[in-house]
Amino acid sequence: MKKISLATILFAIAVLVNLLLYIFQPLGNYFYLVSDAAAIVFSFIAFSFGAASLKLHGFRNIKGRPMFFLIAGIFCWFLGEVAWGFYEIFLKVEVPLFSIADFFWLIGYPLFIVGIYFVWSSTRRKIGVKKLASTIMLSAIILIVFYYLSVPTISTPDLSLTEKVSTAGYIICDSVLLVAMIITLFHISGKELFKLWAALLIALVFMSLADVLFAHIFSNYVSNRTIDAVWNLGYLLIAFGFFMYAKNYRVALERAFKIQDKFD
Repeated sequence: MKKISLATILFAIAVLVNLLLYIFQPLGNYFYLVSDAAAIVFSFIAFSFGAASLKLHGFRNIKGRPMFFLIAGIFCWFLGEVAWGFYEIFLKVEVPLFSIADFFWLIGYPLFIVGIYFVWSSTRRKIGVKKLASTIMLSAIILIVFYYLSVPTISTPDLSLTEKVSTAGYIICDSVLLVAMIITLFHISGKELFKLWAALLIALVFMSLADVLFAHIFSNYVSNRTIDAVWNLGYLLIAFGFFMYAKNYRVALERAFKIQDKFD
């Protein structure tokens, strides 16, 4: 319990630091250096905690296989942050639309979907009518809302196809991913996996919000806007979710071994 409490405090401190960075914006006109570095660091933290959790199972384990694809998706997002920072810092491209960064970010989505499928197929169970209705209702609301949020960007003739993919494309991918995660969340029975999935879902909600804001202001976007802090918060939530999962899983293993020792 002490480690969990310490982790919660460290998570709160990281969230506070993230917010303060974008409020005070150190280095002034060169704050984009801090902003790009923060996104790289926070995404790497999310990947690192995910990789540490994967070690508990291995790839061949029924829980390790879906986790591998989820972490691979996060790693691609980390590479996307690195590529974006490279374009801005070294190539002096302020908003590198449809660059190699977009390639890495977009590749992360199908990897997430594969991981979600493995989670759903390994933990699915029959659910009641109320849960089924709630799942359908939430999924429908998300699809409708995100459809209308992406329409202005998709339908405008002022944007090229690559610009539309680099903006509204993420909104569409986010909606599909959110629906898939909600469906899986309603079918999960294990508490450890449920908490991890809930953290991932909340993280994706924040990151989807940031994607929506970016799609609507990208022509005036710079890397010192508050929406960058929202993306970073998503990475921190992912890291915290994986940490809590690993901690709870270890506790469950210890209890299982104690019970086995009593019978031996």
